[in-house]
Amino acid sequence: MKQSARIMIFDDNRETLMLYKSVLSREGYNVHTSENCSRLMEKIDEVHPDIVMMDNQMPGMSGEEAIEKMKADAHYESTPVIYCSGDTDLAALANKVHADAFLPKPISIPALLGMIGKVLKGRRNYNPM
Repeated sequence: MKQSARIMIFDDNRETLMLYKSVLSREGYNVHTSENCSRLMEKIDEVHPDIVMMDNQMPGMSGEEAIEKMKADAHYESTPVIYCSGDTDLAALANKVHADAFLPKPISIPALLGMIGKVLKGRRNYNPM
């Protein structure tokens, strides 16, 4: 089993969170979830994630606002973000907020696992040993 990378997932759909957590946990990842972005930086400080997955349509603070806030913090500006949305202009939105990757919803499990692996492999300070 690979070392447990920490993944923080923000999505307002509880079933989606449960599915992602179940799948990623079985793959050996340490998964934390949140249905909103309130206390965003506090939640990120608690987890110190290796990857953040962010839904675009979130209550209160949008995914776009949350990523911008996170990337403005010197401690987390290099933390990879996978932007997830059903929006047709997702690539442009992801580029605008400097997300490291994006996945269009609905997300297939193979695409999810592939993207997580790809982003972790590209992360300079992540060592799966």
